[in-house]
Amino acid sequence: MSNLIRMEFYKLRYNLLYWLALLGMVIFGFTDAQEYIDFASYSTVKWDDIAVTSFSGLYNSMTADSLIFVTLMAGLIAFTIGREFSLRTLSSEVASGLNRRDIFVSKAIVNILAYDLLMIAHPLGGMVKGILHYGVGDLPDNILNVLRTSIYIFIIYSAVFMCSVLIAYIFRNGIVAGIVSAALWFVLAYVFAMLCNTDLTAINMLLPFYHCRKILDVGSSLHGGRIIDIPAILCSVIWVSVCSIITWRAFKKADLK
Repeated sequence: MSNLIRMEFYKLRYNLLYWLALLGMVIFGFTDAQEYIDFASYSTVKWDDIAVTSFSGLYNSMTADSLIFVTLMAGLIAFTIGREFSLRTLSSEVASGLNRRDIFVSKAIVNILAYDLLMIAHPLGGMVKGILHYGVGDLPDNILNVLRTSIYIFIIYSAVFMCSVLIAYIFRNGIVAGIVSAALWFVLAYVFAMLCNTDLTAINMLLPFYHCRKILDVGSSLHGGRIIDIPAILCSVIWVSVCSIITWRAFKKADLK
């Protein structure tokens, strides 16, 4: 298993598309942050309901506006894994005698962590601009806020990306899987946005987007605030578990000869 994980990291290391996406997200986040800072400086209302008065507030606000990036990254991870079917990379790994379960687990772990990192790259780039503009402020409190948000991003968006992995294993084609995954999460993001101002909260609670937004609204503080959010964790665990079981069953029965 450890050798397979190292192999996946090695492939990721030479994935030019991934590194271009990571660099692009950081640069765009740094430049995009100025719009949030300018808006907060002349407006008496909060940006997207989240106060921007510190680098952690800027980080949270930019994270809250990440729905479009989720759909793009969901398509990219599905394309990356689906392409391994198209290029017969998975077939070669199975034919070489590697355990299918180890192959599945290593690819899921490495790719999901890698694309979770992409999701925080945009607000991290903005946070650098925020520190330059606002200074460090209450540093322990700001660090706690950023860490909490980052941890929940990894937890919540792992559910999104595990679903994209499932789509890749079902279609076994990079282009098709990428398009289907991006389209699916775009539709779900649209549904989430449409239901935000309705009484159909129960439906939204089934979506990872809802819980991401809730933890940002609540925030965290050394002086109070909810640090642990059980519904968000539970939602992610259910999504990841269900998608993992279905994906493993599809991969176990797949004819890759």
